[in-house]
Amino acid sequence: MKIFDQEISGRNIKTLRFEKETVDFKDVINLEEIERLEIAFCNLVELSEIVYLKKLRQISIYYCRFLSDLSHNGSLSTLKDIVLIRFQKLKLILTSQNYQS
Repeated sequence: MKIFDQEISGRNIKTLRFEKETVDFKDVINLEEIERLEIAFCNLVELSEIVYLKKLRQISIYYCRFLSDLSHNGSLSTLKDIVLIRFQKLKLILTSQNYQS
């Protein structure tokens, strides 16, 4: 797990990254400050804990072949972008609350 500030469009974005490890938010300090979540090569099946990331604007998930449920994103009113690469079993629920034209 790594937490860092990433400059995007001239703005520092607090980013939380999990790569090749268990995705677990219990050791993350100040979850409410995380705006970007990156997960790569992890064996998670679902991601219900994202509801605790109250400022989350973007989720990027890469090569998590067992992930089958990302339906908990409906309670994240700040979520703007979801980037998904290489999935086999994913069920994604998009709500009009999060995605407006």
